[in-house]
Amino acid sequence: MLHWSLPSDGRRWWIGCALAVVLVLLGGSAIWSVKEWPFTRDALTRTLEEHLRGRVVFGQFRETWFPPGCIADDVRLLSPKGADNPPLLTARNLIIRTSWLGLVDHHIGKVKIIGLHLTIPPAKASGESPFMREAGGKTDVSSIAAIEVND
Repeated sequence: MLHWSLPSDGRRWWIGCALAVVLVLLGGSAIWSVKEWPFTRDALTRTLEEHLRGRVVFGQFRETWFPPGCIADDVRLLSPKGADNPPLLTARNLIIRTSWLGLVDHHIGKVKIIGLHLTIPPAKASGESPFMREAGGKTDVSSIAAIEVND
């Protein structure tokens, strides 16, 4: 016959402390990820606009938690010259995926762009890119493992 008994009082105290520490760490992680989540509509818009010339607009936008990332539909980079000009970039879908460890390392696992269409105006006389901003924009991303572009 199998006999099971509760741990002694000393072991019970240590198990309780270990569970409390795990719960505090999980709670802290949850608060951090909600507060600092890099895959919100506003965070992604801000990041893209810091590096690209023009205003970024998403149609539909969904955050994903498993795996961490987001899915944006009907992505447009509007020309800084105004609404009379065609968008500089359109895409049916933008899918960004990473891992939970990747969030800590600021590493993006995969960026997938479906239905990409670019309209690149002529270069300016100053040699300045009409599409990309000058280097020096702030980003928290340290690396991107893969970029996939499909029709």
